[in-house]
Amino acid sequence: MKKKCLVFLIAAVIFLAGCGDTDSTRYFGSGSGSNAREEIARKIAGTVIFPDGVFMSGVTVSANGVSTVTDALGNFVLDILSNPDAVVSLAFSKKTADNSADYVFSDLKLTTYGVEQSFNVGSIVGYIPFGLSAANCRITTLPLEAGAITSVWYFAVSPDNKFIYLADGLAHKIKRLDLVTNELIILAGTGIAGDVSDVNGSLAQFSNPRGIVVSPDGDSLYVSCYGSRNIKKITNLKNAVSSDTVKVYTIAGNGSSGYLDDRGDLASFKGLMNLTVTSDGNILYVCDAGNYAIRKIIGVASATNSQQTSVSTIAGTGIIGFVNGPGSSAQFRFPLDIAINSDDTILYIADSEQSDTDIGGNRIRKITGLSANSKSSEVLVYDIAGTGNFGDNSTYPVVGSAANFYRTMSLSLSPCTDALYIADYENYRIKYANPVSGALSGNDTFVYLLGGSSYFFEIPACLKFNSDGSILYVMENMTVLKKIVMTE
Repeated sequence: MKKKCLVFLIAAVIFLAGCGDTDSTRYFGSGSGSNAREEIARKIAGTVIFPDGVFMSGVTVSANGVSTVTDALGNFVLDILSNPDAVVSLAFSKKTADNSADYVFSDLKLTTYGVEQSFNVGSIVGYIPFGLSAANCRITTLPLEAGAITSVWYFAVSPDNKFIYLADGLAHKIKRLDLVTNELIILAGTGIAGDVSDVNGSLAQFSNPRGIVVSPDGDSLYVSCYGSRNIKKITNLKNAVSSDTVKVYTIAGNGSSGYLDDRGDLASFKGLMNLTVTSDGNILYVCDAGNYAIRKIIGVASATNSQQTSVSTIAGTGIIGFVNGPGSSAQFRFPLDIAINSDDTILYIADSEQSDTDIGGNRIRKITGLSANSKSSEVLVYDIAGTGNFGDNSTYPVVGSAANFYRTMSLSLSPCTDALYIADYENYRIKYANPVSGALSGNDTFVYLLGGSSYFFEIPACLKFNSDGSILYVMENMTVLKKIVMTE
C-alpha cells in the first residue's frame, strides 16, 4: 500500500482530503498552463462525500464509472468517463434554481502531492478522495481557554500524535496539550523567569523558552531558552501525569551571551530559537539566531548534565550576511526555525530578518552533506526559495528564486510529499515549496499558496506536521492553535 497526499482548495475555504493508504495508480498526462486539462487520475470506487453546500454529498461511484451522478438535492452534477486504465474525466457544475443552466466554478484549484493546478474551465481530469466527511475537511481551532497560552513561538507534536508540547515563552513554562481530551497541563516551570534545573518540573525555572522538539522515542523534550541562553532537557514524558513526574536538566550552555564551541557546560549561545533532533535521538541542531549560525549538539540522548555533551557550529561564521557554500564560510541573516529530513542528511532553515530595515533574509536555506561526524567545512549551504526582499507575489505558483516572503517564521517538512511548508508571518500566509529534496537553488523549486490567494491566516507563527503528515497544526498570533486535516 502506498501513502498518498492531496489537498482540494476552493476559493477562500480550505477543504482537505486524502492522505490515506491506497493501491490506486497515479497517472500524469500532458497539458500546458493553468487552464489545461491536466491528467492526474486514479480508478475510483466507493463513496465520494464532500462538505454540504460546496460539492456533492453521499455520491456513490462504481468501479466501472457512470456518466452522471447528482446529489440528493439535485444541485450538483458530476460527469465521469472511465476507461479500463482508470483515467477519469470530471466535470463539476451547479444547477441554477430553475435547472435552466449550469453554473461552472471559475476558480477551482486542485492540489496533489504538493503541486497546485488552477482551472477556470468546467471540466478537469482530477484525483477524487472518497470516504470524507464535512467535519474532517475544515480548518478547526483547538478548544483552549482564553489566556491558556500567552506567547508560543514554537511547539512540537509527539511521535504518537497524542500530545502537543508548547514552549510558552512569556509564561516561562512548558505546557502539554492532550489531543484526545483537550486537557492542557503545565509540564514544567514555576512561571518565574529563571534558570533552575536538576529538579522536578514543578520546581524548574525557564527564561523565555522558545524552541522545542520531542525525542524520537517520545520520552524526552529538548527546550531552547532564549533568556537563559541554554538548552534544557525534560525526561519521563511517557509516564508524565503532572509537573512532579518529570525531571528537568540543563545539557548545554554556560548561560552567558557569547559564541563558543566547546563542551556543553563551557559553550555559549546568543539568541536561541528553534531546534530539531536526529532520528537516533543523539544530535540536536539549533538555530542560534543571535550568532547567525546553526549549532550542533552531540550526545543529548543520554545526557543529564551539560558536561556530557559537545557543542560545535555546523554552518555560519558568526557574522550576519547571506553567503552560500561550505558551512564554514556560509552566512545567515536571522535563522529562526529548522527541520531535518528522515535520513538526517539535510537541514532546512527559515532564515528571517530582525527588522524591516534588514535586507537579504526572508529565504529558505538548505544544508546538505550532514552526518554524525560532519564538520562545517564538509557541508554545503544553498538557498532554495526567496529573493531576500520583503514582500509577496501577485500570482502563484512562482519559481522559488522569485518568491517573496515577509518574515519566514517557521517551517515543517511534509512526511508524505516532497514539500516544505512555510509560515510567512507578516504576509499572513502559509506557503509551500516543492520539490525540495533535490533542490540546490531557487530555480529548482516552486512556491505555492495553501488555501489560494483569498485565504489568509492570522499571523501564522509556527506550523508543524504530525508524524504521518495527516494533520498540519498552525499557531496563529502565538496564542491560537489550529489544525488542518490533510487526510480522510
